[in-house]
Order: sequence, then C-alpha cells, then structure tokens
Amino acid sequence: MNIKSQKISNAVSCMLLTMGLCAVGCQQPMSETVKGDTTTYNGGFELVTDNKPVNWLLYTPATTRNGDFDITVDTTDHAEGRRSLRIAVRQCGDQGGRLSPGIAQEIAATPGASYEVSYQLKNAGARYRIHITGVDAWNSDAGVTITNADTLQQWTSYKHSYTLPKHLKRLRIEVNVLSAGVLCIDDIVVNELTTAKN
Repeated sequence: MNIKSQKISNAVSCMLLTMGLCAVGCQQPMSETVKGDTTTYNGGFELVTDNKPVNWLLYTPATTRNGDFDITVDTTDHAEGRRSLRIAVRQCGDQGGRLSPGIAQEIAATPGASYEVSYQLKNAGARYRIHITGVDAWNSDAGVTITNADTLQQWTSYKHSYTLPKHLKRLRIEVNVLSAGVLCIDDIVVNELTTAKN
C-alpha cells in the first residue's frame, strides 16, 4: 500500500469510527415504558411498576433531554380508584410530543368507528395539550387537539368524540405539559360509540 492509499484508508477508518461513536453516543430513547398485559389499557394508572404506570409511553427528562420535571403516580389525590398520574413541571420545552413532559398510548381500534375518550383533570398553572388521533406505523390523522391552561382546583371531567379514518387501525392518546405547573390526570376511558359503516 502506498502513502496516498494509506492516508485514504486512515481517513475512511477515522470517519467510520466517528460515525460509529456518534451512533452509539447519540442514540436517545424517544420514551420510557413499563410493558404489561397488552390487553390492559390502564387508564386509571392503577397498575404501576417502579412508580411508573404500566403500558404508557413516558416522556421523561431522560428522553426529552430538556427541562426539569417529574412524572409520578400519586396515591394521595385521585379522581377514581387509588391512583392518578401527576406531572410536576418546573421548566420544559413547549414543542409537545416526545419533546415535552407527557405520556402517550396507542390501542387497537376499528377503522371508521367513532370513539369517546373521557378523562378527569386537575391543573395548577400548567399549559397542557391533549391529542387524540388515529395512527399506524407511517401515517397519522389530524385528530382532536385540546390545548388549555385553565386552573382546575377540583377534579374536572372532559369527553371528546373522534371518528377513526377507515385506513387507520390504532387510536393514540397523548398528553403533554407545555409550561411550568402541575397537571394531574386520571380515569382515562375509551368507549367505542359506533362501529364502522360499510
């Protein structure tokens, strides 16, 4: 091997090593999750492992790499059952999705069917976003998006209707906190209202 070939070989080796180190060091999980029985939705956050609700995707400080916040299961204040989810944010990004504190879950659904999603909230100062949509591995629908910052000192019930497009088979529910404050959520229930029309 001549000197020119050796220099090219060294440069390529260095480039590949740098790319490999970046791939290992730059990989960041998009969410944390504790998997459980896949038939259990756990909308009341009653199933918990290591203070994390089972079957929910969690956007934590470790995954957002941005902000100062805690996502915990609260056993002292709940709308129903024995637990609720508490997102206490001191500082965070406001982009939403996996870049802001929050949770998400996808469940199997009937294409073309209408659903009602209900939940209960308490809120102290946080601006939050709730997004209900249909998804698959490559597509999503605009869905229903609720953004609010109302102070809610008592548990307050909400419900929203959404019809899944006929080409999508999963219903996704995502909750994000977009500013400092404390959001508590409980009793997330999904009911199929109508089946798809042929």
